Amino acid sequence: MRVVSRLRSLGVVVCSLSVILLAGGCGGPSKSSGPTSVTLTEDQEAAIRYAAALAAAQQTSAERGQHDPTTSPTPAPTSSATASTSSAGSPPLVPGNVTSVATSSEADRGLHNFVHSCAIVGGAAKCWGSNRYGRLGDGTTRIESNMPVQVVGLDSGVTAISVGTGHSCAVVSGAAKCWGDNYEGELGIGQKYGWSNTPVQVLGLEQGVSAISAGFASTCAVVFGAARCWGFNGDFQLGDGTDLAQYSPVAVFGLDAGVTGISVGYSSVCAVVDGAAKCWGSNRYGQLGDGTTRTRATPVDVVGLSDGVTTLSIGGEQNAHACAVAIGAGWCWGDYGIGPGSSVPVSVSVSSGVATDIEVGAQGGCIVVDSGVLCWGYNLGGVLGDGSNVSGVDAPVAVSGLQTGVSGISVGYASACAVVLDMAMCWGDNFEGQLGDGTNTSTNTPRSVLGL
Repeated sequence: MRVVSRLRSLGVVVCSLSVILLAGGCGGPSKSSGPTSVTLTEDQEAAIRYAAALAAAQQTSAERGQHDPTTSPTPAPTSSATASTSSAGSPPLVPGNVTSVATSSEADRGLHNFVHSCAIVGGAAKCWGSNRYGRLGDGTTRIESNMPVQVVGLDSGVTAISVGTGHSCAVVSGAAKCWGDNYEGELGIGQKYGWSNTPVQVLGLEQGVSAISAGFASTCAVVFGAARCWGFNGDFQLGDGTDLAQYSPVAVFGLDAGVTGISVGYSSVCAVVDGAAKCWGSNRYGQLGDGTTRTRATPVDVVGLSDGVTTLSIGGEQNAHACAVAIGAGWCWGDYGIGPGSSVPVSVSVSSGVATDIEVGAQGGCIVVDSGVLCWGYNLGGVLGDGSNVSGVDAPVAVSGLQTGVSGISVGYASACAVVLDMAMCWGDNFEGQLGDGTNTSTNTPRSVLGL
């Protein structure tokens, strides 16, 4: 098996995927008289964590008769660590516990850099990449971090997280909290300008919040099943029928109940309402999906997606488009950046598999199906993740190594991240350390995020 061979090449004694030793052997206890401390190399620590996750996934999926560990991805090395072993020489094997990951879908004021990413790890929020305007939320004024840092005060209870252009937001024990840039009032604290390098409470959203989405300079949330938005409103993206900015949450017209998901793009917003897709805001590229290019100040129905929608995403400035998963299939509309585009939904072409997630980036998107992750659009920074350096594709291509175990994905301006076997992996542009692998080197194939 490839993973076992990799472990052995690093000097790790492997009895099976569930028994990995650094001291002693497979025949019995170590000769050591008691616990010892073993310092792992970066490659050993990464390989052990991944093998443990594979073993856990294999055991669970084998019962379902559908897991093939030989097709799983091999992440890059993570940071070194010191593991405490028992008298038998076995270090604790704990799979990753990442439940969600997010990365900036828009560049900061037209620049390709100042991008950051965040994840939920065991109920805590961690972020990495650019820290301009305090968007990492760690209370510092550091320029950037190419590995995850803890968001101040969010060490438990985080159930949702979203990354905008210059700010981030999370749902914490039912409350909405945001941090980073507040130039247009996107933090929802009752005023504009300034910034915060630690999370602040969004006014009026202390409970009942189930979802949140941070966009370019505006933010929306689902509160007790209703949609609420705040921040910049120059393109009617707050959905309240006006183009007036709001520095605290306001109700989206007509969406007082039944809202289960929401996504904020550069100048448009979409939501899942009683299983249907609805959008509002700028419609220059047909990204509202209503068959027109007319800007809408209040929500309109997306043509053909009146039921069965489970998730959706909208993004892009000059190539604005949106996508959704409905009854296990992917649908997209607007300007994909590659191809003709459409003002009504068209099917995402995949050879087989049921779609479970779909995400839109600045100039393309990705879909998660049974057979793995497929991406399309421009290939800035290697964001397609297929190991190629092509300029772009109009048909989805498979991301290298992500054939199984993917439970979520986020696509950014020129980078992307996914949750794979409860661990975080990212690929694409890494100018600001937004891949979180401890380097600033870009890659066109997935790498593990350090410590996750």
